[in-house]
Amino acid sequence: MNYLLLLHDHPPIIIHEEDRKGYYTALEAWDERQELAPLISFLQAQTVKTWQKQMDRENRKRNRPER
Repeated sequence: MNYLLLLHDHPPIIIHEEDRKGYYTALEAWDERQELAPLISFLQAQTVKTWQKQMDRENRKRNRPER
């Protein structure tokens, strides 16, 4: 998935360890019932989470006092 995203100039999506169960549940919804909506919702939420965590890291780096 991330290879295709990067190939088309999109940022990668990180599946965070604490969210793996939700990821597997969303994958099962497709595998068992061909329901794509749970996976789409999950990936949208992970995209937001990935970007938020990255922005938080950048803000912490900028706010560190000079040594």
